[in-house]
Amino acid sequence: MKTMCPNDGFVYFHNSELISGQLGKATLGNGNKDGLFFVLLNDYKAYAAACCINRLSKLSAQWIGNHGFSIAIHDVEPQNTLINAKDDMISNGYQTCKESMEIFYGIRQDDNAGRIAAQNLETKITDELNNISGALGESGSKGSPINISQMVASVGQQLVGGCRAAIGFTDRSLPHFPKQARSPAAKGFVANSFYSGLSATEF
Repeated sequence: MKTMCPNDGFVYFHNSELISGQLGKATLGNGNKDGLFFVLLNDYKAYAAACCINRLSKLSAQWIGNHGFSIAIHDVEPQNTLINAKDDMISNGYQTCKESMEIFYGIRQDDNAGRIAAQNLETKITDELNNISGALGESGSKGSPINISQMVASVGQQLVGGCRAAIGFTDRSLPHFPKQARSPAAKGFVANSFYSGLSATEF
């Protein structure tokens, strides 16, 4: 029976009682036309929908008041398998970025070709480092995948206006890096997580 999903993947009501599933934002209604509130509004009119919202609001406020909602530091402590997987992904990503930079520095003598190559290099490195964050985020944890991965594994590539950190401090992003440095760390990639702690340049 599909409603008896071991992962509570199906929301099922019987005689106004929740039998299975979780009532999250998408299920209750986040502006779409297939949420619980819209169905109540459409099938049973505004009064039923308003009563449901009011009762759920009271229930939620009471539960939060009695139980609270917080996590401890051990809740985001990564396992050794995750740490090893993160190190491998970051190492492979750095290697790919290094190879792209070597190609870039080999053709940058021509001004016109160099400008196009610089744009292509930034796009390649941004995509590669974003892929690392996306892969780390798909770890099966609860909550927002990106937020979980930033706490547990790696904060990832930081973008400003959709681009890596600009070279604005005398030909570099920070005085800690060589001039014209285009490495992941020099352009805003944060390899550490909030759990492991950030270095001075990452912060």
